Amino acid sequence: SNSSSGYSTAMAFLSILPSLGIAATNIVLCLMAKSEAKKEYHDTFTDEEFSQALKMTVGMIVNTAGVTYFCNAKPADWYKSGGLVEDLVFVIIFQCLLAPLVSYLDLGYRLKGLQRRKLTDEKLQAFNANLALGPPKSREEDQERKKVLAEIAFFKKAYRPTAMNNPRRYATALKNFIVCLLYTPLLPWLSLVGALGLVVQYCLDKYLLVRWMSRPDRQANSNMSMFALRAVKYVAPLGLAVSAFVFLCPSSQDKDAIWSNFYLSAIFALVVSFLMPYSVWSKICLPCFASLSDNVMEEDYYQAQYMWPKEMKYHKDQFIYKKLPDSVNPEILRVGVDSTVQAVAAVAIYGLAAEQAGADAGHASLHSALLPGGRVMGGAPAPDDSPSSAAEAGAACPRGAG
Repeated sequence: SNSSSGYSTAMAFLSILPSLGIAATNIVLCLMAKSEAKKEYHDTFTDEEFSQALKMTVGMIVNTAGVTYFCNAKPADWYKSGGLVEDLVFVIIFQCLLAPLVSYLDLGYRLKGLQRRKLTDEKLQAFNANLALGPPKSREEDQERKKVLAEIAFFKKAYRPTAMNNPRRYATALKNFIVCLLYTPLLPWLSLVGALGLVVQYCLDKYLLVRWMSRPDRQANSNMSMFALRAVKYVAPLGLAVSAFVFLCPSSQDKDAIWSNFYLSAIFALVVSFLMPYSVWSKICLPCFASLSDNVMEEDYYQAQYMWPKEMKYHKDQFIYKKLPDSVNPEILRVGVDSTVQAVAAVAIYGLAAEQAGADAGHASLHSALLPGGRVMGGAPAPDDSPSSAAEAGAACPRGAG
């Protein structure tokens, strides 16, 4: 009995190793998918993200579900110690519950800790002193200014947390959902693990997005969400029908019943996946989760605009529009109020706006920069700054007061 107990413990330990190997391979697949998608030609950045998500999703599903199955393809080995069921338990738990915690660590930001240690108070004071000199007056000063600006950009990048990787987050959620769905006929309780994994990922992503991660360079639209919906719509029904046939047929003596059920479920899956449009899906599913008013889509922007700073709104950041007064170009748009900027007003301000845009471009490097932790790198004032603000901007402030 002791020998059999020791054997079971050893097999359980060995079943953890495939989980670690699959997790490491998934990381490599995501990096390769991102690299290969960047080498391709895409009309838009959204198309590039879609290509990344598609490659990541297919690669991780094949690696997680396919490799685990083909290593234990014989039905006689499914329920043995160290067989498909035991390997699957460790793989699913690790992928759904433990792997999402890696994003919480933000390893990319932590690896830049050595770079952040190079920024000292003395170096900050040297940066501030150089920026306070104003525009360079000689070639030597210009070279020194470029060197200082390069170092400032280096430290700003070192202090910047990682941005949300939307293709990978969607691909991970799809991988967990589809893998658990495919193996549900073999282990029905895996559906609960998959649902819990999605909840864990949602909570972590929301916390990191709101509390930690940096703002992305480009704002995401609904294309990634639509990609996830299409993937579930086309893969989930037919995949569940096929997996039920594959896992139940070897275990059942009534083969005819298994075949007949498979035919019916496959036909139903094909109809649901390829013949039923999204409008029918929405009418069936949306009332189960939320009640939407008729004008919720029309008022979506009017609600979201309160969450965006002025710099993120085109009509307040474009070099012509931002020079217009609030009476002509209000920041907050309201339902039923026409806030269209008249062409006459834009033409009247164009000359001044273009001149100011050129001046701002020439002095963009002189504005103060704030680093996380309260550290400030100040600079000379912009042309329209007041003397008092110029003194404050040019002053060196190694550490913020709060």
